[in-house]
Amino acid sequence: MRTMLLIVLGLLLCIAPVHATVAIVSTVSGGSTAEDSLTVAFVVTDSIGNISAADSMYVTVFDPNGDSIYSAAYTVGDSEVDVIDLTGRTVYRWTEAVADIAGTARPGAYSGILVVVDTLDGAGADYLDGAATFSFILDPSLAARAAIGDTIQRSASELTAADRVGINLDNTSGTLDATELGTGAVNNVTLADGAISSSKIQDYALTSYKLAGNIITAGKLAPDALDAVWEYDTTLIADGIGAMLKDTGVYQGAGASLDSSTLAGWVWNTPAVNHATGGTFGGNLDAAISGLGTGSGTYPYTFFTIDEASQQPIPYTGIAVRSVDMAALVAVGRTDASGALVCQLDADSFVVLANASGYTFADLDTVVVEATGSHIVQGEAFDPGDPGQPDLCRVFGHVYRVDGAPLIGATVAAALPKGVVRSGERVIAPMLVTTTTDSTGAFQVDLVPSARLIPDNTRYELTIVSDGATLLRRRLLIPDQTSWRLDW
Repeated sequence: MRTMLLIVLGLLLCIAPVHATVAIVSTVSGGSTAEDSLTVAFVVTDSIGNISAADSMYVTVFDPNGDSIYSAAYTVGDSEVDVIDLTGRTVYRWTEAVADIAGTARPGAYSGILVVVDTLDGAGADYLDGAATFSFILDPSLAARAAIGDTIQRSASELTAADRVGINLDNTSGTLDATELGTGAVNNVTLADGAISSSKIQDYALTSYKLAGNIITAGKLAPDALDAVWEYDTTLIADGIGAMLKDTGVYQGAGASLDSSTLAGWVWNTPAVNHATGGTFGGNLDAAISGLGTGSGTYPYTFFTIDEASQQPIPYTGIAVRSVDMAALVAVGRTDASGALVCQLDADSFVVLANASGYTFADLDTVVVEATGSHIVQGEAFDPGDPGQPDLCRVFGHVYRVDGAPLIGATVAAALPKGVVRSGERVIAPMLVTTTTDSTGAFQVDLVPSARLIPDNTRYELTIVSDGATLLRRRLLIPDQTSWRLDW
C-alpha cells in the first residue's frame, strides 16, 4: 500500500496565498515507500470564513531551475481528489505520485501552486479563487548519490585506520563473541571456497579446547583427505606409531621372518611322532605316500561295488583297504565307471571300507587275499524315510573321514541365525536342532522348509562338529520337499 506525506493547509478565498510544509520525497515509480507520493489536504472558505465547496482546481509544479514541469486541472470527481466529511464540514485532499509530477526527477527543491475555484452560483461566470503554494525536496536515488569519500570531503582511498570510519578492521579484538554470532552465522555458504587458507590460520590458533567434541567426524572428512593420511610419505618419520608401522618387524615379532617356503617346510617336515591324534590329517600321513594309492603288494586284487537291490555297478565309490586291527591303511582308491578298482595286495586278511553318495555299506567287510582274485562290495541305497510330521523336509547326509571310514558320533546341528520367524500362524523358535552321525556316518534332521517360513528366503545355518572341531558351517535354503540330501 502506498503511504502519502500530508501537507495540510487552508485555502482562504480572496486572501493571500498560504505556503505548505516542506516534504522530502522520492521518485520510485510504482514503489511502496513513504516518500513515493505527495498529498495536499485543504478546505475552501468564502470571504467571511465559512467552509464552502470547491468546483475545480489547478496545479502547476516548478523544478529546481524554475521551469514549469507539470500542469493539470482537476474536478472533485477525479481519482486524484478525495472529499471527506469532517463533522459536517467538507475537507479535500489532492494526491499525485511524485514520479508523475517531478519531470526528469533531478535531485533538489521543487515548488508548486494549487489554485481552487469556487463558482458562486454553480452556473454563472462569477467565481472566487483561492491559492496555496507548496514545495518538496526530491531525495537523490542511491545511484545518484556521491561516493562516501565525497560526502566526508575526503577521497575514500586516502582514509586510514586513524580516521575511524566504520569498523577498524585492524583492531576488532573483543568486538565479536559467541553471543554476537548466532548459530549458523558462518557456514559453508557464507564462506566461499578458499576463503580461509592454511596461511591465514596461525600456529595454535585452533586447539583441542577450541574444538567442540565430534566437530571432526568420519563423515566430515572427504575420501581424498583419508587417502592423504594413508599415502603420506613416511621417509622423514623417525618416532612414534608412524615409525613402528614403518618397521614391520616391530609388530610382527618372530613372525616377521616367516615366508611361504619356511611355513611349507615346517609343515611337511614335521616328525611323524607329532601325529598322535587319530583321525587327524597328520595321523593319516604316518605311512609313506608312495606306499599308498592302490597298494604295493604282490597280487592284483579287484573290488567290485554293486547295488544290492538292482545288482548294478556303483561307479566312483571310494575304497579303503586297512589291516584287520584298523591300524594301517594298505591301499586306497576309487572305482571306475564300471564300479571296479584293482589294488596290489599281499596275502593277508583285510577290512574293506566303502563310501558313495546315497549308499551305505557294511561296517566290517572282511576279505582274505591268498592270490589274484576279486571281491564284491555290496551297497544299499540310503533311504532317509519320511519326516516325523507333515510339511517338514528330512535333511540327510553322510560324513566320512579322509581314509574313507564313516565318521561316527559327529554332531549335526541346524538353527535359524537371524532369530525367531513365523510359519503361517506358528512361531518358529530359533533354537538348535541336533543329531549325531550313526555307525555308517549317516545323519538326518527334520526341518520346516524355507518356503514355508516368513520371510520365505530364510536360511538355516547347518554345522557339523567332531571332537570340538567345526567341520562344516553353511547357511542354506531348505527346499519344500519330503527329503533332501545335504548339498551346496
